[in-house]
Amino acid sequence: MATVRDPAGIEWTVERRWTPWRVRRRFDATHLDFDAAGVVFWLAAWLLMPVEYVVAFLCGAVLHLFDRPWRVIATSANPPRQQLTWRVRGGHASLREVEEIAARIRAGEPRLWESADARRTL
Repeated sequence: MATVRDPAGIEWTVERRWTPWRVRRRFDATHLDFDAAGVVFWLAAWLLMPVEYVVAFLCGAVLHLFDRPWRVIATSANPPRQQLTWRVRGGHASLREVEEIAARIRAGEPRLWESADARRTL
């Protein structure tokens, strides 16, 4: 988190937050068709299920820690409070983006509003 002042004297707080997790796909089990190859595949899948769970857990943990979507949020302290949001992928990239946006606010960059993914007045 960084707190900076722009050339007009307005104080801004720049921070990062995790994007809320959402389910993107759903499995529909109402349209399944069984045949001999499907049964063999199903049995093999059930036999390998413990291994699949361990591999899936490890892959998910790595992705969760290193490639999680983040939101970088800059909020002004003076009324009317303004909030700018940028979407960034990855923890290290979001830390770099916080520093970059803080430097851009400090420098008084006029096109800061145009680069934001979302803008709000609070």
